[in-house]
Amino acid sequence: MLMICSTISLRVEASGKNLSHEFVKINNQQLELTASEVKTLRQYDLYFIPGILAESLIGSDRRSKLDISLITRDYFETSINVLQKKYKLNAKRLTTSSSNVNETQANIRKALDESARRGKKALLLSHSLGGLALIEELLVNPKIQSNIAGIVFLQSPFYGTGLSEVLLDPPFELSKFIEPILPLLNISQETVDYVGIKSRKAFMARHHSKIAKLVSKVPLYTFSSIVESNKSIFKPTIDILQSGCIKNTKNKCITEIFYQGPYDKSDGLIPLRSSFIPGADYVVLNNVDHGEIILNVPFTDYKKEHMTTSWLRLLLKKINK
Repeated sequence: MLMICSTISLRVEASGKNLSHEFVKINNQQLELTASEVKTLRQYDLYFIPGILAESLIGSDRRSKLDISLITRDYFETSINVLQKKYKLNAKRLTTSSSNVNETQANIRKALDESARRGKKALLLSHSLGGLALIEELLVNPKIQSNIAGIVFLQSPFYGTGLSEVLLDPPFELSKFIEPILPLLNISQETVDYVGIKSRKAFMARHHSKIAKLVSKVPLYTFSSIVESNKSIFKPTIDILQSGCIKNTKNKCITEIFYQGPYDKSDGLIPLRSSFIPGADYVVLNNVDHGEIILNVPFTDYKKEHMTTSWLRLLLKKINK
């Protein structure tokens, strides 16, 4: 059963409404979409926008030399299958790039233009890096905002992640291991820098007024989470973002401090305070890491089918207000 984050003394700058309780109530009911909800959703094209590492997490995408999907299953696979096969909705995963964010933006623009030509609006569910590409495309080309009925931004680092700094300047001797691996995963150093704290803070400051207009115009909310227990495959990076080191089961550092902060609770990749859009409504959940909402990974204690329909149910509520 999903739990609300118990640490929302967040003071999110210009924060919108906290929808966490409402989302948890919807999700814990585990109800199927009603005939009325399905009818409403069939008015839209549903686009899923994956984040970084997508090429390695989609079996049919061979831009990555490593196919992790053999273990994890495809990125957004469960979500798309339930919407396509069970509810006969027009749900599609867009092709994204971990090497060149401009490619992802071009594919978003192409999908929205295609929907507009067919006289349909789109619902967008973006994850992680996909959310950064999406918000930038909407700010650069504000005309396409009229083609969108609603957006859910899932676990995106709008103000950056300190893990980018760790990857750009690897501690100890890690660089000789990290640098050769990134190209195998089709990840560029430019993308690593793109999600960095310095880069993202500058972007958000530069586009502050445009972001406010987007939030006022398009129904949307952000979905964030933290993991405080040891039960996550992201345990080492959870430690790094919260304390600067990797810890053991007694919560003591077993490495030197190799990340100097700012420290924050996280989902394993995205610091919580980085995941909000000023003025936008938000959901924050506890013990949900960065991988389990979109992949088949250990330590998942909910059904992805219900998570997917809950995202859409809450979004429809905002659209229909």
